[in-house]
Amino acid sequence: MTVVYPFLEALPFAGSRGETLWKVRKEIRVKLAPRWYVQVPEGYVSNLGTIPRIPFVRWIVSPSDFPGPFVIHDFMTSEDHVDDGVDFDSGYTRWQADSTLYQLLIDYEPKIAWWKSWIIWFALRSYARLKGLK
Repeated sequence: MTVVYPFLEALPFAGSRGETLWKVRKEIRVKLAPRWYVQVPEGYVSNLGTIPRIPFVRWIVSPSDFPGPFVIHDFMTSEDHVDDGVDFDSGYTRWQADSTLYQLLIDYEPKIAWWKSWIIWFALRSYARLKGLK
């Protein structure tokens, strides 16, 4: 087991696209607004964002540079990277998930260039609209 981030652990097996999967070691709780929190449970598995394996895109967006926001986005979009036959629904809309990721990227320390945050958000919203996700 490889521990890279204090709250994530690399799993010994890859995802369906050959990507590294990360298990949340301790519950992540983020306050988004007064009385509104997102809680990612311990044990949740994320791939840190499904980013196309195109070198230019990977230069702009490398989720491993800021994993927390991508884990939260994966959870909010109900992405299930464990093939256990059990689906889950986080209860959040795609719009809420994409907007939350954008805000988390803007607030992230160390700072991320505003244009990178915007490109990530724009790509996510474009994909969601193309797929008819709300």
